[in-house]
Amino acid sequence: MNTPTPQPHPPKPRRNGVSRRTGIIAAITLGLGLPVLLLAGVLLVIGANADRLPPDIALHWGLDGPDRFGTVGQLIRENAVIGSLLLLISGLTLAITARQSRRLGAGMAAGIGSFLPLATLVTVLPQFDLATGQGAPLNNWGMLAAILGALAIGTIAALFVPFTREEAATAGPVPASAPRLPPSGEALTWDGSVGPTRGVLIGITALLLPVLLLSIWLATAGTWVALVIMAVTSALTVATLFFHLHIDADGLTARSAIGIPTFRVPLDQVVRADIRTVSPFGEFGGWGYRTNGFETGIVTRKGEALVVERASGGRFVVTVDDAETAARTLNTLAASRDR
Repeated sequence: MNTPTPQPHPPKPRRNGVSRRTGIIAAITLGLGLPVLLLAGVLLVIGANADRLPPDIALHWGLDGPDRFGTVGQLIRENAVIGSLLLLISGLTLAITARQSRRLGAGMAAGIGSFLPLATLVTVLPQFDLATGQGAPLNNWGMLAAILGALAIGTIAALFVPFTREEAATAGPVPASAPRLPPSGEALTWDGSVGPTRGVLIGITALLLPVLLLSIWLATAGTWVALVIMAVTSALTVATLFFHLHIDADGLTARSAIGIPTFRVPLDQVVRADIRTVSPFGEFGGWGYRTNGFETGIVTRKGEALVVERASGGRFVVTVDDAETAARTLNTLAASRDR
């Protein structure tokens, strides 16, 4: 009697992708175009209402209130220069991540580039119709709205980047050399946790602790938005270092400890899975969610890693305990897909 083999669920329908060129144009338009339009719009609003602003607009705030002032022209020039630098950083971010994760790159670029115009808007609006900017308060709630707005714009940009034909491609039969599990009649699943070593955690804590103490000190002085920024920074750190890995008949899912981001490799995208020893700093330049041009990875420690070759090109790398079983499980599921 033949031993039954695991059967995956019917594959989820995949959209027909756009061309690679169209995908790149969409990522650039959303990742860089949105911040440019937002910055231009904010500066136009400020310029059109220059007669309603004080001659000494508050440009910067310290613990005791505004400590630097300037004209409308100076405000516009400074925002144009700083905005251009942020767009350059956003463009580099998009260029580095676009090959393996165009959506993530566009989202990060749009979020980074959108924060400045939003922050400028919420600090200038309260100064309308003031005789002087000397006593202008820092709008903490407005700064919080700017942070949330930048995150929202980044998320929207990422969601609207279309699939390319390469990303919609499906894999052929799994090579015979790919490691597999012995035949079994049970439904195959595998779960694992991804996280940094104790040394990396100590290092991260050492870096974040002074920032936390400074944020608490600023909060006691009335600038509580610093604590919000610290909380967002900490959440993003956790989001890129701690993941739950799940393998089943739908493929591979890596979900961060806070739920976002989540990365998926559908089963029909799996060419094969293997294991190898990975050096996060040597191969990816750091820890967390990383890309080196051809590979993307959740690399939180040095050692054994699951390496998944994708039909769309490139590899997805995850440092996780028992990567061998994970690779065998994924290959076995992918092989049963071909029957």
